[in-house]
Amino acid sequence: MNNKVYDIYIKLMDIDDNSAHLLLSSLFSLVFNRKLKRTEWGSLRKLVRIYGREIVYWAILNSARISAGDNVFGYIGKVCTGLLKEETKHSNIQNNLLDIRTRGLIAEFREYKQPDWTAFMEAVYAN
Repeated sequence: MNNKVYDIYIKLMDIDDNSAHLLLSSLFSLVFNRKLKRTEWGSLRKLVRIYGREIVYWAILNSARISAGDNVFGYIGKVCTGLLKEETKHSNIQNNLLDIRTRGLIAEFREYKQPDWTAFMEAVYAN
């Protein structure tokens, strides 16, 4: 199963956004051991439109433990929300660290005092 899942991921990154739901339906079939119901296609396309294909891919994989009889797309949607929140939180941490580093570099630059090059050159030529 792992090789097929990896192949789907590689193909998913290379295809057009309008076709992503077709590959994700193959992943869904692998994970839940059933094909999408006719009424579920719209839910899958909506999730891809809202969250993007990569988040939906990981959400389907992370939902593998639920039974196929449950509200599968309700659950997958919640997993998508959680993944997006986590990604946003991680992105905010990186931006905050970048801001802190930038402010530190600016402060260091402002405190920098240029050497007295005239005195330095006089000392060099004096010897």
